[in-house]
Amino acid sequence: LLENLSPGKYTVVSQFIAYEKLKIENVEIKAGQTTVLDIKLSDDNLTLINKPKNKNKSNKITLIDV
Repeated sequence: LLENLSPGKYTVVSQFIAYEKLKIENVEIKAGQTTVLDIKLSDDNLTLINKPKNKNKSNKITLIDV
């Protein structure tokens, strides 16, 4: 959850251990509105001990302008 962002366009980068990094450009934030991104990260095929078994980790990021 990100709060108090100024209106405008942003680049959002999402990453998590054992998953590929995802970059979303031109995410528009409007004053007084909530922007929700449903992000699915793909497995990056690393060999790790205790690697998560979910191949499509889903993270929701909510952008709120207060």
